[in-house]
Amino acid sequence: MKEPRNDSSDEEFNNIVTKLKKYEIPYSAAHIRDRLNKYSPKYESSIREDITFLSGISHNMAIGFDDSNKRLLIGSQDIMDAYNLIKKDILSEKKQIIDTAYPFYKKVDMSKLSPDHPMFDFLSQRNGEISNTSMNDFFQYLYNKIFKDKETYSKFRNYIKNSDIKNDIKQNTYTLDEAVYLLTLMDHLMPFIESFDYDENKLSEKWDNITDAWFSFNSPNIDTLYKLNMSYSLLDLHPLFNEKLKKDKNVLDNIIRDGNHCMFASKAKYYVSEDKNTRKKTSFIYKSFNINTQVLSISEFINKFC
Repeated sequence: MKEPRNDSSDEEFNNIVTKLKKYEIPYSAAHIRDRLNKYSPKYESSIREDITFLSGISHNMAIGFDDSNKRLLIGSQDIMDAYNLIKKDILSEKKQIIDTAYPFYKKVDMSKLSPDHPMFDFLSQRNGEISNTSMNDFFQYLYNKIFKDKETYSKFRNYIKNSDIKNDIKQNTYTLDEAVYLLTLMDHLMPFIESFDYDENKLSEKWDNITDAWFSFNSPNIDTLYKLNMSYSLLDLHPLFNEKLKKDKNVLDNIIRDGNHCMFASKAKYYVSEDKNTRKKTSFIYKSFNINTQVLSISEFINKFC
């Protein structure tokens, strides 16, 4: 809207949006975080210009959570105040990793570990030794890499897609406590892993139960908004929805923000995006959770009003 593309309907879309009186067009924290991605002070003037433009579209109406963080609502919030708060939050943000309190030590036979395994390089540097302490180090390493580096994320995603957890447990010797832990983990992960052979309709039918199982492993009190948000990232691990990874485009950080958009738009009449893969994944998620929001491209949106 701010910089219309050549030979596109962007200007017509702009005209429709700016004249709409029936609808609110709120901004969310996800829009601001999108614009603050890879923030540098040298871009501050350009970013503020875009935020001011967004203010004119949204009339400073924001969508966010109520005090319980369980319900979405729209309210007035000066966008520049929100921008300054979110920027401060991002610049001071430290990635937190949940501590693996479960004590263990294993010596991994590196000759049996595939070089495609996400931990191969990490374990090679430690002679195959793994403990709860080194797992914390690995999670921190993976967390920092996976959000920005498409090669690391691709390796992780492909391993999940091709893994055989059941066979791995059968072929290794574990203590009773370790076996109980792994079997519990399997109960939560397997509904998703087993869905890799489903077609899209069957996956949609099962998706609510799949996400219940997957996300309840670490978050026992999950709700639909949480599943709407996190489903977007989980879908990216599924063979039906794997996107081709592009530099700086759909690394995990971007995918998580797209999940935020999916969640925030779930109470809307229309959700408009020019990204075909975003529309496909969001439409699937809304169908799976019986969300009525219409997911449209710009041209489809224009056709609704012309």
